[in-house]
Amino acid sequence: MSPGPGHPSYPVPRPRPLPVRRRGPHPLTVLAALCGLFIVYGTTIPFEPVAEPIPLAEGWRRAVDAAPRRSSRTDRAANVLLFMPLGAMIAARLGRAGAGPIGSVLAASAVGAALSAGVETLQINLQMRVTSVSDLMNNTIGSAIGGGLGWLAGRWAWPWFWPALKRGAATHPLASLAIVATVGWGVIELAPFVPSADVGDLKSAVKSARPIPFGPSVDGRRPAPDPWAWAVEALSWSLLGGLVALAVRERGGRGVELVAETIVLTAGFRAAVELVQLGFPGHVTDATSVVLTSAGATASALAVAIRPRLPARSWIGPGLAVWAAAVLIDGASPFDAFGRPRSLDPRMAFPFYSYFWSPPTSALATAAEKVASMVPLGFLLAARSRRWTPAASALSGWAAGASIEAIQLFNASRTPDMTDAFLAALGAWLGGRALRSWESAGASPSSPTT
Repeated sequence: MSPGPGHPSYPVPRPRPLPVRRRGPHPLTVLAALCGLFIVYGTTIPFEPVAEPIPLAEGWRRAVDAAPRRSSRTDRAANVLLFMPLGAMIAARLGRAGAGPIGSVLAASAVGAALSAGVETLQINLQMRVTSVSDLMNNTIGSAIGGGLGWLAGRWAWPWFWPALKRGAATHPLASLAIVATVGWGVIELAPFVPSADVGDLKSAVKSARPIPFGPSVDGRRPAPDPWAWAVEALSWSLLGGLVALAVRERGGRGVELVAETIVLTAGFRAAVELVQLGFPGHVTDATSVVLTSAGATASALAVAIRPRLPARSWIGPGLAVWAAAVLIDGASPFDAFGRPRSLDPRMAFPFYSYFWSPPTSALATAAEKVASMVPLGFLLAARSRRWTPAASALSGWAAGASIEAIQLFNASRTPDMTDAFLAALGAWLGGRALRSWESAGASPSSPTT
């Protein structure tokens, strides 16, 4: 007879070891790596080597000899801005790990300087690229500035912001969404984020301002009417205004109060952004934008006020329709230029090839706008179903962007560019990721749609 359980000689089974949970790299580390890859790609495109290679020492000697030449303010700003995200991600990651501000900024600066030196060395033997000591210095400065901001965000701003977001997501989910969305839109409007304190720039901005809706500028210039751009602006603010209206309804606003408060909030915010643009060269302060914002927000507020008991989930479909109309008009207009299809320029299939030929700050502003335009798509698709992943949003964004570029093949006034499809995928992914992060902050999965 074999011994049973409890007998001293009964074999005791060993506990099965728990599976080791492997953790991937920190998201900030991944973002820093992506920033580095983008910098290498963007600063070496179009990848055309010179016919006769130049010794690296000779290339750097020429760069040092040319160092006293002063680069333009636009180039300096572009080089600083290009490396700021890299420095911010590195310092934020180190700050979250417990590193101090000096060490984090020095590490971010060192990585930025090393990467910049490597890129400048590659550029010695690339056509249409110039190795520059000034670029190396400005890139290092950008990494240092980004490092300082990143450390502050990681150690001070984020520990305050995340609990505040969790409280807002739990108590007033739609209000927290409306605040983040409108502030984010306002930041994108200021792209490429190069302010100026020069009195001459301010005087020029005031002369270019248009204080009367649909009227001339202060110096008498009257721009050509652009009804398609006006339609896009009104539709965009119809989408944001609808979110603000739902937030006002969440607070208890009804009827006339809901409509009036929505108009005041949206128009006031837009007017503030227009005034701030006076300090950003290249932007035009225009009262027409305030009127179009008010019109779009009024339409959405009236729709929400008329049906006060309609769940927010029911507005996802109309929101997608408004977004689609705005993106289609923006990407396909003017519609009177349609004709026989053209073939796609093979160079436009390479990401960011066209951006190489644009002024750096203009390219940055365009890219920011393209990404931001697709954020609502990813967000709304993710809000429809808990099973919808950010990756699915990215795929949908790419499909939408590629479809717009395909339509542009029939428009003689537009140039199809597959870069925009990749930017659309990024924007849609950010929208889907933002919703999931917002839910993890404490909001009910159904809160954006209740």
